[in-house]
Amino acid sequence: MMTAMRTWKLRLPGRQRRSALQQRYDSIQASRTLPKQQEKIDRKSRYIAQLKEQAEHRKREEEVRFERRLLKERQQEDHLFEGKDKFITSAYRNKLEEDKKWVEVQKQKWVHL
Repeated sequence: MMTAMRTWKLRLPGRQRRSALQQRYDSIQASRTLPKQQEKIDRKSRYIAQLKEQAEHRKREEEVRFERRLLKERQQEDHLFEGKDKFITSAYRNKLEEDKKWVEVQKQKWVHL
């Protein structure tokens, strides 16, 4: 029994020393990872705003193309409805005007490039 107690006492300082080194190591690691974690939280995406802007631009272009396609189809069918009145809502008229303005702005951008 004496030998077991003796070996336990001999191992104790080594264990304490090891645990102190582990604690120091853990604190160093924690101090290293904390700024990285904080950086991830504070950091904003660089490309998301640009991607959203491009998606909106493509969507607008597709709407303009779709409206042009509908206009061509209506012009082809105009001979069928010659004597009848045509009704256009003010909201649709405003949308067409906005589309024309947008197309003009896009043309100006291409001219200046």
